[in-house]
Order: sequence, then C-alpha cells, then structure tokens
Amino acid sequence: MSETNQRLIVITINGYRKPGLTEEELHHHLCEIDNFSAARPHAEYLQMSKKLSDHDYIVQFVMKDVEDFKKVWEDPEFRKNVMPDHETFADTTRSGYVPSYT
Repeated sequence: MSETNQRLIVITINGYRKPGLTEEELHHHLCEIDNFSAARPHAEYLQMSKKLSDHDYIVQFVMKDVEDFKKVWEDPEFRKNVMPDHETFADTTRSGYVPSYT
C-alpha cells in the first residue's frame, strides 16, 4: 500500500469529567494544562471539550501504525505526565476508548 493510501489507526477516547469538576474547569484543564505534547512525536491528536454528545470530552490520537501507538504508550514522558494526569479531571470508571482505522 502506498504511503498516500495508508490506513491510519485512530484511538478515540470518549471521556467523562471527574465528579465535582465543572465544565469550565474541565475545559481549562484540557486546553491549558493537559500535556498531550508527549504523544506528539508519535501521533497527531485532536482534543475537544465541547459538549457534543453524552460525553464531556473526546480526544483522538491518529497514528500511522501499531508501532507508533507502542511508542506513545511506552514513552517515559507520556507515562510520567499524561497518564497520571487523567485522575485529576477524568472519571476513569465511565470513560472509554474505541480503536479504529481510517
């Protein structure tokens, strides 16, 4: 498959805000504080905090292949800064993810 026709992997996180966190606080956290830049070398991402569905926010990571996902997941900066940060704004008992291809 040529590079221009390559199917991309998309990980979509459908998230709910942590109980007690206002919509404004969630928006501030996602747009001003959260540091998804640790994923940047390996994946493009899109984050939205507008209430477009039942979820409070949606984050999408778009990657070339599974190896890029492994690079993000195993990246020390991502594991140190991004993963633990979810506990400050996300209701991890309700949030979920959907892997797919483009």
